[in-house]
Amino acid sequence: MSWLDSLMKNTVESGVRNHAKATIKAMLITAQTFNAQNERHPTPEGSTFAGISRQALECRPGWKRIPNSNQFVYEKSGIALEIPDSWSLYDVIRQVVVIEVAAIVSHLASGGAVLVAEAMQVVDDSFKDAKARASNPPQKP
Repeated sequence: MSWLDSLMKNTVESGVRNHAKATIKAMLITAQTFNAQNERHPTPEGSTFAGISRQALECRPGWKRIPNSNQFVYEKSGIALEIPDSWSLYDVIRQVVVIEVAAIVSHLASGGAVLVAEAMQVVDDSFKDAKARASNPPQKP
């Protein structure tokens, strides 16, 4: 592998990781906003994590909701995503990252599956870290 190939590989890998992290952050902030809004003005959609996740995904660029359904389509790839009521925000974010990264790396001759797996690992690690922080709150001196 030449230095140029190595540079390109590292650049794409870094871009995939950054995209996954940015997606997580944007979806969490949007979901928190809708959760707060639903606490003030309750709606049937806002009564579950799946419903809040659907509301957050409606705000995500490139995603369109199919009217009167729980399905969304990612416009760049045409891939549909159905969000059942049993899903959590984590489930939705993980699938959104997979679909978006797959669309980003679809032009690569090889290595796309590895990059999608790496993006899924970023999501898993981010939520693992959050669970660890929640279960071990800081102790007051």
